[in-house]
Amino acid sequence: MKKTILSLALALVALAVSAQRPLEANQRLVGYYTSDDIDNSLSFTSAPGKMQAGAYLVPNDYVQYVGAKVVGMRFALGSDGTSTGVAVYSVNKQSTYTQLVAVDAENKEPGWHTVMFPEDKQFTLSDQWKAVVPSFKYTQTRSNSPVAVYAAGPKRDLYIYGKIPNSAGGTGREEWNNLGSDYGAVAIQLIVEANGAAQHAVTPQDFGTYRVGLGQTKTVDVTFNNFGESLKNLDYTVTMDDKTSDEYHIDLTETDNALTGTGTVTVPVVLPAASAMGTYPVTLTVTKVNGAENQAARKEANGTCMTVFKDFVQKVFVEEMTGTGCGWCPRGIVGMQLMKQKYGDRFVGVAIHRYNASTDPMAPREYLTLDDLPAGNAPLCIINRNGNQAVDPYFGSSGEKFGISRDIEKELYYGTAEVGVTVSGVWNADQTEVTATAVVEANIAGDFDVAFILVADSVVGDNAAWYQNNNYAQYDPADGGYAADPNLAQFCKGGTYGTSQIKQYPFEDVVIASSYNTRSTLATLDPVSAGGTVYSTYTLKLPTKNTLKPYINKDKVSVVAVLTEKSTGYVLNVDRNEHITPLTGIVDAAQTTGETVEVARYNAAGQRISAPQKGLNIVKLADGRTLKIIVK
Repeated sequence: MKKTILSLALALVALAVSAQRPLEANQRLVGYYTSDDIDNSLSFTSAPGKMQAGAYLVPNDYVQYVGAKVVGMRFALGSDGTSTGVAVYSVNKQSTYTQLVAVDAENKEPGWHTVMFPEDKQFTLSDQWKAVVPSFKYTQTRSNSPVAVYAAGPKRDLYIYGKIPNSAGGTGREEWNNLGSDYGAVAIQLIVEANGAAQHAVTPQDFGTYRVGLGQTKTVDVTFNNFGESLKNLDYTVTMDDKTSDEYHIDLTETDNALTGTGTVTVPVVLPAASAMGTYPVTLTVTKVNGAENQAARKEANGTCMTVFKDFVQKVFVEEMTGTGCGWCPRGIVGMQLMKQKYGDRFVGVAIHRYNASTDPMAPREYLTLDDLPAGNAPLCIINRNGNQAVDPYFGSSGEKFGISRDIEKELYYGTAEVGVTVSGVWNADQTEVTATAVVEANIAGDFDVAFILVADSVVGDNAAWYQNNNYAQYDPADGGYAADPNLAQFCKGGTYGTSQIKQYPFEDVVIASSYNTRSTLATLDPVSAGGTVYSTYTLKLPTKNTLKPYINKDKVSVVAVLTEKSTGYVLNVDRNEHITPLTGIVDAAQTTGETVEVARYNAAGQRISAPQKGLNIVKLADGRTLKIIVK
């Protein structure tokens, strides 16, 4: 469903969390969660008026109680709220809401409130519904926060009924709006009579599609509904391709996910690959709960396994236009730093110093001319060369603080890729060249381009040509604005770099060499077959100009490989390696664990060589692989 964004004030409130009325021995709670926890209240101040807050409970939430009688409900009020009553609706397959019960009851105190239904208004739960929605009625003002939630609980959709204007993200009609799951779980629960309730009963929820490489396993988040007295551990089996696995065991106490009563918990579950590549239906069956037989009415959940040659991690490539003469580029510096911190090695960024190429010592000798990234406009960046308009490397397309993260997450949404590339590099004798090698593997056949880039970190100059212009130095923290942004405050008046020209700044991700001319890459790559592997090697020369060469720390040079579609230029995947192998081929084993680092090289006769030679080279990598590469 579409997520509707409203003007939201999220306030931490101190709320009474004890239940107003204890449950009878045969009564159970049904909701997004079933504890007394509440830790926040929500205020939708942009749409004042009469509202209802609801929990959208699907049959999986109450499968153990299908046919049970609903005798009441409870909900928690946030701060300064007044509820006027409760109502429960069924939702049919066509998404039509039908009121099942409505009870008037005024409550003003923050915390939990219980409303029991008269006998003639009680009803039974049906698995023929698409959902059942318990709700409470309230009036939203410009200042109150009446909807209590458990923000630290499960992330489930919050439903608000009201006339929400277009300007606030609604339709202008009085109807139910799904506001998404960012706020946690709304504090609304049904009370059902469950005579003879099982002591050990857990139902898993369907878990969608997962991709996994041949012979590997994949950890997938699976949600479990506990309808018994407690949940400390469980056992499950996986059935795929007419074969059922041995039991797997999960101890929830080890991850603080144990439940002391009924409720919902999401935990990482190990799922296997199929024995051959392809797409397979998968059934997960919970067999035991706390060591006893699972007594749930439904014990199975379904999903789909896509078994591929290899499960490649999707990485994102960001090219930033910047320059020392650009006074607004410090925010681009911040954006690149934050992306690296947030996404780790899934982010590969390069800084192209072309804004003032004639005076910037870091202007690259050769690099691809990118139509979407004009040199005279900075700070700007493009992401994966995806054809979209260039965006600000800090604000992104949304214009928000660190809004670029939203754009990055769109590119990383699926998490996995159909092709993978890993890169390594080796210095020549005097460290003026790096021979880079890319290993390209694919689940699909294709003809791709590969390019190599050298980037340098901690590049610090010592003269006026290196001064970074800084327009943010004029802003005072006392005036708010840019200086109120903690990410930019370092460049504002009184900050660490709060001068109009920043001296001796350590520049990061600086492009110093590449396999590009202005229009294409000079590196070559053979077509790859599905499930196949191809290699490419290219020698990159470090800068020789005296305005840059002395300031490059060879220990801070990394090699990047970029894999692109031939027809569109779209970046399919990318890799960066910070450990370029020294000439001797001797590397620190602790430093290379898990890295694609060259540890030895031999010629066709089996003789060890210290640098790439024309013809067949046999390369041994730190991860145990041996590559045969033709150096042209």
